[in-house]
Amino acid sequence: MRYFKFRIVLENVSTNGFLSTSRNKNVVELFAANVLFHIQIDTSLNNIIYAAISRLSAVPDEEEVL
Repeated sequence: MRYFKFRIVLENVSTNGFLSTSRNKNVVELFAANVLFHIQIDTSLNNIIYAAISRLSAVPDEEEVL
């Protein structure tokens, strides 16, 4: 996979469903097709909704976050 570094700062992103994400870069590279987003979450904010679901997953090594 080829990487190009650039930075876009977005305040809001809206989707019609969940994004499939992982904390493990090796897992991400297995599933990424053409676009790879690096998402950073400020966990001190109360208005950000996310869930680390590894302990609930059939494949906990994927380290998935919704």
